[in-house]
Amino acid sequence: MWKKAITVLLVMLMVLPTVFAGGSEETASAETASDGGGDVTISMTWWGDTTRNEVYNAVIDEFEKANPGITVERPFSTWSNYFDRLSTQIAGGVAPDVMGMHQRYATEYAGRGALLDLQPYVDSGVLDLSDVPQSVIDTGRINGKLYMITQGITGSGISYFTKTFDDLGIAYPDVDWTWDDYVACLEEIKAAADAAGKTDFWPSTDFSNDFYNFSYWVRGKGENLFSEDGQLGFTKESMKEWFDFWSDLRDRGLIVDAATSAEYVGIPLEQSLYATGQVAISVMPISQLWLYQDLVEDGNYCLVRFPHFADGPAPEYLSGAFYTINAKTEHPEEAAALISFFISNPTGQQIFKQEQGLPPATSALEFLSESASPAELRSIDFVQNHLVPNASPEPYPPAGYNEVMANYVNCANAVAFGEMTSEEATEYFFSVSESILN
Repeated sequence: MWKKAITVLLVMLMVLPTVFAGGSEETASAETASDGGGDVTISMTWWGDTTRNEVYNAVIDEFEKANPGITVERPFSTWSNYFDRLSTQIAGGVAPDVMGMHQRYATEYAGRGALLDLQPYVDSGVLDLSDVPQSVIDTGRINGKLYMITQGITGSGISYFTKTFDDLGIAYPDVDWTWDDYVACLEEIKAAADAAGKTDFWPSTDFSNDFYNFSYWVRGKGENLFSEDGQLGFTKESMKEWFDFWSDLRDRGLIVDAATSAEYVGIPLEQSLYATGQVAISVMPISQLWLYQDLVEDGNYCLVRFPHFADGPAPEYLSGAFYTINAKTEHPEEAAALISFFISNPTGQQIFKQEQGLPPATSALEFLSESASPAELRSIDFVQNHLVPNASPEPYPPAGYNEVMANYVNCANAVAFGEMTSEEATEYFFSVSESILN
């Protein structure tokens, strides 16, 4: 019922006439054209937790103050159901005007004609990217067209909380470690936790049910999730080894059990097993480091690289969230102006900071380094000195990625709950996924 309510609301909001009411002196975007009087209502959606929603809303509040003729409706959801909901809205023709997008989904949405080509609005100056390096702008191109504008340059790492390690008397992980080092660290944590009588505690979260995490495993073997021609880019052997690896850790109590992991899917960040101190190590998007840090008074959340194989290539690649505009929007210039406010307006930059990674505009990165908190500086340092130097390109996912990812999650969960063996899950994944991609 809630989806129907949103659908009705958005349809009502999209029938108003278009107008742009200028901006403040700080507004970096150019004034958009107007074909008549009256106010304009647009909508913007993103994924996030409680703190992230506050950040987005604060930026939009300032945008509305600078542009009193524009009102922005703000539907949002958590990551776990964001793209399911967005797909439904796009199929129904009622998607929000500005949509948060991840690069793993972008090819499919662009192929469905759901995304607006943004180049005309960059050329006109409504979408001000004058301070964004061309190489960063180009990350938003699909088949030569500019469909996306990056919200921030980021990736993922492995996070540990210093206080947990200090309380257990365990040395911190090295920033550059192998999968064997990772296992040895978990074993040491478990031994210390058992000796201390800790209950409802695990050394690490389970990385296996996330296709994104799996990419680090296959890239460490010189493979990719997908090939340049849109097929699976890794071997059955690599997938079976991955499932076997996590099954062994699960059986030994070194990672969170399947039932508990399932119970915590989609909950707010502050209620997660990692934030509440029930695990010592977890995967973390770099942009979330400061969010975790704000939850504690003692101890520091830190980042190390994803583990790699001793003789293999570095698995890192750059990723991030993007802004896109609904191809069916009735207010493209106002939507572009809103994106521009996030990217290029000083007020927007100072509020948004590193919410989705390092900001794309050079000016934002300069002032951010001067005023950043210790946690934000750790993120900047990790991206500049450990992520970027080790990163290499990865082919963008092809159309059908959503279905392939859902197939992967089903297979990973089946292995975790003992419903399939690693070999059975691998064979099933390849059979279904190859059918989807072909």
